[in-house]
Amino acid sequence: QGDVVRYMSGAQRRVLVSDPALIQRCLGGDVPGLGPSPVTRAARVVLGDGLLTIEELERWRPRRVLIQREISYRNVRRHAAQFADLAQQRIAG
Repeated sequence: QGDVVRYMSGAQRRVLVSDPALIQRCLGGDVPGLGPSPVTRAARVVLGDGLLTIEELERWRPRRVLIQREISYRNVRRHAAQFADLAQQRIAG
């Protein structure tokens, strides 16, 4: 779809930015009116500063590189059966 994708979420227009440099520009204040959303701020309270909530590209990139191998298609596929079993246990409980 590209580095910037516009889509609808219910009645709200949303934009998904997937390029790290563009994300940095948006979160760094280079784009007027953009910054951490209320959802991101709330998530940071629960999740701390992680891949989903971190704002500084310099801190985001090393963390992303560390987990890149673990979230590869091959590794996620290898664990898919275990994920499904755990989900079924949670649903049954």
